[in-house]
Amino acid sequence: MKIPTSIKTVLSPFLTIAFLAISATGLLMFFRVHSGTIREIHEILGILFVVAGLVHFIVNFRQIASYLKLRRSWIAIVAAVALIAFAAIGDDEGGPERGPHMEQAGRQ
Repeated sequence: MKIPTSIKTVLSPFLTIAFLAISATGLLMFFRVHSGTIREIHEILGILFVVAGLVHFIVNFRQIASYLKLRRSWIAIVAAVALIAFAAIGDDEGGPERGPHMEQAGRQ
């Protein structure tokens, strides 16, 4: 199936802008700079980022499938999954470690 070029033309800049905005709002929340809209912007752009990422995956499936044939791709995937699992296990209490900045965010 041929994907219209207009989708690819719009998708990449949107993903870049959404990534930068989500990163910026995430850092603002991490450093306790809260305003009424930062969290909402972060959440809405996060959802749009996931949707755009799925569309990006579908549009570029052939290229992604060809990358998965390479051994180094699987090494990177295993390393990423291991890092995520390690971060998810967190402290001895069975959950991710929560610093004071996260405790305050959880109460809002």
